[in-house]
Amino acid sequence: MRNSVVKCWLGVILIGVLSGCGKPITKSDMPGTYIADFGFATDTLMVKPDRHFVQTIKVKADGKVATANGTWWFDQEDGTIHFSEFMVVIDGFSQMVTNFDASTNRGPSFATVRRRFGKLEIDGDDWLWGRTGADAPYKKQPAETLK
Repeated sequence: MRNSVVKCWLGVILIGVLSGCGKPITKSDMPGTYIADFGFATDTLMVKPDRHFVQTIKVKADGKVATANGTWWFDQEDGTIHFSEFMVVIDGFSQMVTNFDASTNRGPSFATVRRRFGKLEIDGDDWLWGRTGADAPYKKQPAETLK
């Protein structure tokens, strides 16, 4: 019995280490390129160290591309990133917002930031598998040089 309890605790600790639970996310972790694939469109978000961001949405069916930029800030206390001018390309029902690039559809937005298996994700749901549509997170891509 004791051996089973020890194995169980070791498994819990291993999962915690692999998921990055113990390391808090800070503002300095945020810069990088994040990509969300919604199926019908790809949203690329460049979060720059100078607190500016560039968002580029490309619709797969017709190749339409729209770009927005603005400023961001990170609230470490509640683990959210805030954007000044953000385009929302998908609604809560996993459907495309057809006029996502209209100036009237740009505005302040915020999203939860989490570390999953050591990698940062912005937004998305809490399921490990099968995340698509509105549930798809922005996943941080391997390090690159930011301009």
